[in-house]
Amino acid sequence: MNTVKGLLTMGMFRGGSSPVSRTEFENILVTLTSIITAKSGKTVVWELALKALVCIGSFIDRYHESDKAMSYMSIVVDNLVSLACSSHCGLPYQMILEATSEVCSTGPKYVEKMVQGLEEAFCSSLSDFYVCVTPVTLDHKVFTYI
Repeated sequence: MNTVKGLLTMGMFRGGSSPVSRTEFENILVTLTSIITAKSGKTVVWELALKALVCIGSFIDRYHESDKAMSYMSIVVDNLVSLACSSHCGLPYQMILEATSEVCSTGPKYVEKMVQGLEEAFCSSLSDFYVCVTPVTLDHKVFTYI
């Protein structure tokens, strides 16, 4: 738990006053995201990691930290959106939705990214469905089966 709190503190320094490099900041995001995406279930550490990511995302949005925003988008938001869109995830869907909605609610850019990802996943699934549906003709009537 102290590790998560320490990572949160390190991740919330503003621009030039940050004691961590961009690489270290990205490592913080990777660590917190890996806690969220691990198949260990909902634990206290999972909840703390989610709160830390939400705080960092809100901080980035509030103070317009563009460099950190790019890292946050590519490491945290993209991973959670792809997890939400994946049909082969080991996490309960309720946890995925909670994490994705909490993280993406920290800024309008993140919500937009989530909507785009879900739209792409829906269109892909719909396309796959139509590929699997084959028309069959019996006595001049068309039937569809899966």
